Amino acid sequence: MPFRDGFMRILRSKWALPVAFFLGLIENSIFIFVMEPLFIPMMASYGKKAWRIALALVLGATVGGVAMYILGAWADDRFIEPLFERIGATKAYAEAEERMAEDGFMSLFLIAVTPFPFQLGTVAAGAARYPILPFHAAVFLGRGCRYFFYALIVTAIGWRAEAWVRKHEFGIFLIGLLIFLGFTLWSVFGG
Repeated sequence: MPFRDGFMRILRSKWALPVAFFLGLIENSIFIFVMEPLFIPMMASYGKKAWRIALALVLGATVGGVAMYILGAWADDRFIEPLFERIGATKAYAEAEERMAEDGFMSLFLIAVTPFPFQLGTVAAGAARYPILPFHAAVFLGRGCRYFFYALIVTAIGWRAEAWVRKHEFGIFLIGLLIFLGFTLWSVFGG
């Protein structure tokens, strides 16, 4: 397969870290697709240095998250608020912004760790004008947990990590989703 051969050449070149940064950026901004099938082989090709790929992914994710935050802040007055006003959900929107102000760090952290669409959380944080420093911390730590977990798997089991993630992908998704839903229910009803 020409695409795979070309991609494998990039993985072994000096461009691997910039490509990982770019994958982190686009996965966490414009694309709502899971990129594990691309970056797990990148990590595996780096072997014990998979941590470098994970760090490049985290840095790209942080930049992508900031871009979405800015988009949310820009779109809030122009599109988001008027939309909620038009559909009669102004109170619900205000409550959501209030929740973001109160539990923003944990919400963003959990969104960054789980398979929940990260872009929605970062846009919501921007729309709610969540403070930028805790935003950066939540994004960096949350995505760091996710990507460094993959790096740990890859350094422990090598190329078999890709097969392991594919085999357990649904279970990983369910666990992440359950954590996210549990936190959401706790924050709405118990927090």
